[in-house]
Amino acid sequence: MSFKNQIVVITGGAKGIGRGLVESFAKENADVYFLDMDFESGNKLENELNDKGYRVHFRLVDITKEIELA
Repeated sequence: MSFKNQIVVITGGAKGIGRGLVESFAKENADVYFLDMDFESGNKLENELNDKGYRVHFRLVDITKEIELA
C-alpha cells in the first residue's frame, strides 16, 4: 500500500509502537508528522529517517497540555 501524497500525524512517535508507525508510514511514502515530549529521541528519529530520504517531521508537544495543541 502506498501513502504517496498523504499526510500522517502520529502522537507518541519517538519510541515504541509510535516509532514503528512513523517508520512504517515513512517507508510507504507518506509525509509523516510525529509528536512527542521526548525531544532527544524525536529529533534523533527525524534525522535518521530524513537521512534515508524519507519525509519525516518531528514536533515537540505534550498533548496533555491544551495550550501546546493550539
